[in-house]
Amino acid sequence: ERGIRELWDLHLAYFYEGLSVIGAWGGGVNSFAKKNAMPVALPIQGWHIAAAYLLTGETMNERAIIDPIRRFDLRKSSFGLGAFEPFVRYSELGLGEEVFTGGLADPNLWPNRIQMTDVGVNWYLNRLTKIYFDWQHAMYGQPVYYRPNGLRSTSDILWVRLQFYY
Repeated sequence: ERGIRELWDLHLAYFYEGLSVIGAWGGGVNSFAKKNAMPVALPIQGWHIAAAYLLTGETMNERAIIDPIRRFDLRKSSFGLGAFEPFVRYSELGLGEEVFTGGLADPNLWPNRIQMTDVGVNWYLNRLTKIYFDWQHAMYGQPVYYRPNGLRSTSDILWVRLQFYY
C-alpha cells in the first residue's frame, strides 16, 4: 500500500427491542504498488446489510454488550443458558479494473468482485463472554485459483469464535 488513500463510509442502523438491522456502503480510492513500481490508484466499493434478533427476550438500542436475562449457569437453583441471537449478513466488494491493468493481479487467476453470505448464531453466555457460530459462503466474480490445476467459483467456511470483553 503506497500513495493516496481516500475512503468514505455511510452507516445506518435500526434497533427495535431484540431486532437489529445494520447496513453500510463505502468506497473510495486506495493506492498500491509492487516493489519499485509506480503506485496504482485502485477504486474500491462495497456494501453490506445484516440483521439479528435476540430470541431470549433481551433488548438493545445499539450494538454493544448484551447482558442475558438468564446468564449461563448449570446449577439447578440458578439455571440459565444465556442469550441466543441468530443473524444473517450479505455483503459485496468490488475493485476497479485497475487491479488488473495496473499489474497488481492476474485476471486469469483472481476476480475483482466478491459476494458473501453469512448465517449464524451468537451465544451470549454472560455479559462478558460471547461465542459466534458462523457459516460463510463466498461467491467470486469469476473462478479463482484454488490449488494446482484447480479453480473454484465459491468457497465455504464454518467457524467458531470465542470473544471475551474486558
